[in-house]
Amino acid sequence: MSDPEEEQIEYAVPPFTDSSEPNDNSQRRVELSSFPPIARQKSLTINIHGIIGIVAISLMVASAFLHQWNIDLPYFILAIFLYSIVLISHSVSKEEADIRLMIGYHTAFLLLTGGMWLNIGGFFGQAGIFVAAIAVGLALPFLIVRRR
Repeated sequence: MSDPEEEQIEYAVPPFTDSSEPNDNSQRRVELSSFPPIARQKSLTINIHGIIGIVAISLMVASAFLHQWNIDLPYFILAIFLYSIVLISHSVSKEEADIRLMIGYHTAFLLLTGGMWLNIGGFFGQAGIFVAAIAVGLALPFLIVRRR
């Protein structure tokens, strides 16, 4: 058996079309070591708020399923849409988000999920629940946790 360091692996690539070299349709050989290693790319991290968001959205969908989809659909769609936009915008942002704000987003969404269980008819009843759930959910972490 030969030593792996002595072995040269070569890969065929299409011929160059540079005008300074004749193009005789022959294949050029390039060593594997000339390609940049994959290990030099950025490392990946787990976004815990994204995982919490997926679980929370799954809970809301499960809650709607338990209601046999007899829910206010604009309430359901708007809640999931706004929550997704907020989480994605904070995930893409380069700045570190305040933990109280992130907890407030999750709390507000869970209160919105609970608001689906309240059977208050009419547009204004559902709109009131929607606004109240968001206001209470965003305010609770700031009232409970103080920054030093």
